[in-house]
Amino acid sequence: MKKYHKIWLPFFSLIGVAICDAQLLQTSLEIANPNPVGSGARAMGQANAFIAIADDATAASWNPGGLSQLERPEFSFALESIYRRDRLNSENGRTESLDLQDFNFASVVLPFFYLDRNMVFSLNYLKQFRFDREYTLPLSTKVGNFDVDSDYVFDQEGDLSVIAAALGVDVTPKLYLGVTLNLWHDSLTQSSHFTKNETQTEADLLLNGAPIGATLPPVVEVNRFEVEEGYSFVIGAMYRLSKAWAFGAVIKPAFTLDFDHERTVTEFNAGVPNQLEDIDQNAELEFPLIIGVGTAWRPNDELTVSGDVTWAQWSEYRFEEGGVNNNPITSTRNQLRDTFTVRVGMEYLLILKENLIPLRCGLAYDPAPAVGEVDDYYTVNLGVGVQIKNRVNLDIAYEFRWGNDVNGDSLQGFNATQDIRRHRILASLIWYF
Repeated sequence: MKKYHKIWLPFFSLIGVAICDAQLLQTSLEIANPNPVGSGARAMGQANAFIAIADDATAASWNPGGLSQLERPEFSFALESIYRRDRLNSENGRTESLDLQDFNFASVVLPFFYLDRNMVFSLNYLKQFRFDREYTLPLSTKVGNFDVDSDYVFDQEGDLSVIAAALGVDVTPKLYLGVTLNLWHDSLTQSSHFTKNETQTEADLLLNGAPIGATLPPVVEVNRFEVEEGYSFVIGAMYRLSKAWAFGAVIKPAFTLDFDHERTVTEFNAGVPNQLEDIDQNAELEFPLIIGVGTAWRPNDELTVSGDVTWAQWSEYRFEEGGVNNNPITSTRNQLRDTFTVRVGMEYLLILKENLIPLRCGLAYDPAPAVGEVDDYYTVNLGVGVQIKNRVNLDIAYEFRWGNDVNGDSLQGFNATQDIRRHRILASLIWYF
């Protein structure tokens, strides 16, 4: 989510004439890939091609229509580790890396019968979006005969999480329906906020290309965004045509989050802070409509093959603040391109005497929105698990995600793009009680 703003820097000359000018830093609020984080190692091991499977607690996120397939009470949670390497494609570009360990989801599932129908209620904590990202870029500005050379340092961290209540029901022996209510309030989740720190480092002042032995003080801007109010729904359905074939569909209607936005700009003269700006105001982030369909084929007890297609209406993705309504990637009125995500996955079960060992793999094309052509991202996924005495499930999955020449919209002020390489490991535990 990009904002254009002015950081005023004092200029001065050697002959005693003060020069003042304004430098415009084109930076962004930034969701590098505003797609859901995704929950559960079982789904990720199959490249998240899970709409027509959705037979564990993560169905609340992928397709709540699958929840009623669960027959026993259970508790589950997942942890993840992410390592990302970003290479900047620009003059004097640099390579940055990010190492992150975090909580992914937790859930309690309670099946029950009502009106002779199987129903399942689940209460969930779900990580939805991540904002962790950092990079450094050279910054050069020319004012008359003066050149100002410094670095622009971007450091963003935080996430958006929800508390979600979900209900699934068997409408008929073949048709299942479900709905999830997501609550986004930071006061409830304690994890629905993020902070963006931008620093223009101490700058060297040059005259006609030659250093003059003078510098300009560093300037730091801090933006903190906290969700004050917001809710959303996930509506899902699953239809079992036969023992071998299942079909699923999910709709995530558009919704709006209300943010409290705190912004401060501080200049540091000889290490002494001088606050240039301090603003606290409300903002709204409008998320798009998302529709997904999927199918799963299970020719025998050991093998399941699944595929999903998801459409996201990113052209309606908007950020409104101070009466200005723009798309969050470029902070312009230009519409973003809608995206289609395609995922395929496979699970093969090794059925042993007392234990069950699933082997999983998958591929996905998972683009991110942009004003021009969408940013192309791809994933390769692997997963393995073990079911111990029909009481405990342990799963682990690995995902390699990559994209070349992406994030050009976010970095357009620097005429740069990035090559992204991300390694992600997700581990889940399910305990039946």
